[in-house]
Amino acid sequence: MIQKGIHLLRHQGRPFDLRVLTQKSPAGQWVSTGIIGRVAAKNKIITNHHSGGVVHHYKPLMLEHMTDTEAENIRRELYVLGVNVAAQLQKSYPHLKEIGLDVAIDNRWNIWILEVNTKPALFPFKKFFKDPSVYQKVKKYANAYGRKLSSKKKAN
Repeated sequence: MIQKGIHLLRHQGRPFDLRVLTQKSPAGQWVSTGIIGRVAAKNKIITNHHSGGVVHHYKPLMLEHMTDTEAENIRRELYVLGVNVAAQLQKSYPHLKEIGLDVAIDNRWNIWILEVNTKPALFPFKKFFKDPSVYQKVKKYANAYGRKLSSKKKAN
């Protein structure tokens, strides 16, 4: 298999991608509830936590490459993309309740879907955002569709 190379946007010389969290609301509608940026560790291209990637807020990452209005337009586009992908996947997977849509944005601002996770990590939304309302909404939706979120770390 051959995969097309994507020239990702960068933050301080390091590539980053975005995670769009899309969940079923308590009313049963798909809603994109948050976006986080994930910046690769130094000298790496993989952005996930286990490879040393670091979570960042969406807006400061994007403002390095575009205006505030352009960043908001892309945010809206990503939220709609999350809802559309979830709705399409639900046709084949009717019990689907949440997705983590990993997307890249290239230097021409094209959006590329890298991966869709059906049980995405929710902890970055709790740990990273100082505004507790972001995680409260994520948690409320997760609880509504039966995902139990532990409030304590598991013992080793």
